[in-house]
Amino acid sequence: MMLSHWLNFVAATCHRCVHTVRQGCSRLFSRIDYCNSILYGLPTVEHEKLQRVQNIAARLITGSSRRDHITPVLKNLHWLPVQLRITFKILLLTYKILNGQSPSYFTSLISSYKPVRSLRSSDHLLLQVPNVLLRPETMKQSA
Repeated sequence: MMLSHWLNFVAATCHRCVHTVRQGCSRLFSRIDYCNSILYGLPTVEHEKLQRVQNIAARLITGSSRRDHITPVLKNLHWLPVQLRITFKILLLTYKILNGQSPSYFTSLISSYKPVRSLRSSDHLLLQVPNVLLRPETMKQSA
């Protein structure tokens, strides 16, 4: 399944969850946060699908109208926008890995950067950027 199809599916199921938000928003946020770290680096258009769902839920909970700006509503609820939630989740996971607060199988995901020669930044804790190659043929939906 292509990533955009998966995002459409998640957005649709979240829209169904929005109507039960008044009973609790944990189910809604578990759907939004599930595997959202793979959405890092995607175009803003893809993030906006989940952001619209979060905005609808915030308006339902606070009773604000559609014409009101959503940023103060999200701040009042202490909710991060979807794109920032994704970044926060990745940063929190990285922090836990570096400080030994995560399962051991996560430690292989991060490697520290060791320059080959002496640099001024040698005493800083820098992380190595992994080489990732995405092949378009693996992203296509199988027929």
